[in-house]
Amino acid sequence: MSSTSATTAPVHPSSQLMDSVQSFLNRPHKHLIGGEWVDAASGQTFDVIDPATEQVIAQVARGNEADIN
Repeated sequence: MSSTSATTAPVHPSSQLMDSVQSFLNRPHKHLIGGEWVDAASGQTFDVIDPATEQVIAQVARGNEADIN
């Protein structure tokens, strides 16, 4: 599992995914806190790996104590 900065790293495109699914996976994924979508307080993200291909398919906000306090 790798962490990245707030910038979005390239996500491996899969020809097996519908365009709408690929579009969803390619956009930033944030925390839903207090009814609002927000980045992690640290700005860090982590990769979501497709177990079938071992490719990065998305990145999501990496939460820590600062995000819940």
